[in-house]
Amino acid sequence: TPLTLAAHLDNMVEIIVTLKNGGAHLDFRSRDGMTALHKAARAKNQIALK
Repeated sequence: TPLTLAAHLDNMVEIIVTLKNGGAHLDFRSRDGMTALHKAARAKNQIALK
């Protein structure tokens, strides 16, 4: 999903906020069973984790 991709990349805070405010499903799991939060943690993306 766009949220999962943005959480994995750096410098995507504005996009993450926009997706979240637009109703993105925060608990959606990708095919590998991971949520955007899992992907952000795996990428060590401290900003996305906040």
